[in-house]
Amino acid sequence: MKASSDENGRDLSYSVRWGDEYVTYNDSIAGALAYVIQQSATFTHTYTQPGIFYPTFTVSNDYGSESTSISVNVGKTTAGEYDDFARYLKKSGAVLYGAFWSPHVESQKKLFGSSAVYLPYVECSTADSSGQTRICLDKGIPAYPTWEFSDGSRLTGVISLERLAEKVSYDLDQDTSATLTVLAPNGGETWKIGSTQKVLWEDKNGTTCPYPTANSSSFVACTSPTYDVTLEGASSCRGDVCTMGFTVYNLTKRATNPFYWSVGFDINGNKIPAGSYRIKVCRTESSTCDEGNDYFNIVSDSGGTNKAPEITSGSSPEGVVTGKEYEFSWKAQDENKDTLSWWTNWGDGAASGGGCNTAYSTYADYSKSWNYSASHSWTNPGTYIVSTTATDCRGGSNTSSVYVTVGQGTLPPASTGSVQGAEAFNFTQRLELGMEGNEVKELQKYLTQKGYYRGDIDGKFGIQTQKALVSFQITNGLSVDGVVGAAVRAILNK
Repeated sequence: MKASSDENGRDLSYSVRWGDEYVTYNDSIAGALAYVIQQSATFTHTYTQPGIFYPTFTVSNDYGSESTSISVNVGKTTAGEYDDFARYLKKSGAVLYGAFWSPHVESQKKLFGSSAVYLPYVECSTADSSGQTRICLDKGIPAYPTWEFSDGSRLTGVISLERLAEKVSYDLDQDTSATLTVLAPNGGETWKIGSTQKVLWEDKNGTTCPYPTANSSSFVACTSPTYDVTLEGASSCRGDVCTMGFTVYNLTKRATNPFYWSVGFDINGNKIPAGSYRIKVCRTESSTCDEGNDYFNIVSDSGGTNKAPEITSGSSPEGVVTGKEYEFSWKAQDENKDTLSWWTNWGDGAASGGGCNTAYSTYADYSKSWNYSASHSWTNPGTYIVSTTATDCRGGSNTSSVYVTVGQGTLPPASTGSVQGAEAFNFTQRLELGMEGNEVKELQKYLTQKGYYRGDIDGKFGIQTQKALVSFQITNGLSVDGVVGAAVRAILNK
């Protein structure tokens, strides 16, 4: 990210929401908000699922914020050698704890190659590398990497695949993940309903029956594998519930390679609606499967060019103040009658919505997804840019932005039992992310009393505490660094 501050050169705060918060299936913090305070910022992220995501980048200073977003099309990597093993580790209850900056963790992942994306990985490091996340602190993770197994036992350091397989009773020799590969459709193709198309795959471990030899007048008895082919829809989000592969259609069972498909019809002759889908091929009665690298399009006979949706109207409340939740609403239309997905960046580092519906299909009652409403409350007064995007999840999107001025609402009373006496405490230490202790707890009490902090008063200086402190610094005209230094203590000790 690159941004410029105003003429006074005030510090800038950066945040990124990666867009996969609702479709992250591992137990890591991959979908969490990345947060840092500095004049320029570089963020990295690994997506664990294929699909189209819309990361939102926000930069802010004392007087407001600006946001921008891009679309990222994440394809599926070719099946790795240890895909089945990595998935089995997660199924067995094993967990790999690590830190993104650790070369030993990197070495552990390299043993799995491209299959490492399926490991049950939990990130322990905070974004600035200075401390541990709550889950790892609670677990008492001593070093990286640390493996924890379902029986409670642990192994620390770079562990060989053979040792890991022994711990979870897995036969490495059975792992044939990389042998089956879908070749067509593999993403990006457009097939018309009613046409006949060839679904093609390669199976390196597939049996080939040999021809008779000079000493034999008949074929050698053998069994060639058969395959089941399914069609999977795009990810679907309804409220806070999102699912990968929301709609699945059976195309054929016990087929041989290739399979000639009458496009748009399932195994029972039922019609499949136009939309975007991914082919999946599995050996019959086997866990050996592969999917196309990306979605391909099924279109009606009329075909047509995709056109972006248009946000036609929006309504926003007036007299907005901190601490109260307000509802915003928007309306859109789409010439292709696509089902639309929505997401909103509220300008304060928070976002709602995200993910894609079973989107490329046409719903009979599509108008429901053409109307969208969302609610939000702000912690700090100021002017914010609220940006809302409607997308058809196949390349078309439209964004509408509005300025919202937030006034100071009523602060919570100072006499609540959980924070009583917080102002009487004398702060003496420099406090920053990753620290723990009674002085951090008193800071949390103070920030709660002033309306900046809503988390647990646990004495642990985490991301929530840092964000509350940043808001406090902005309100009081201090240098924004998320650290309790002399200037902050001077106000705390008044």
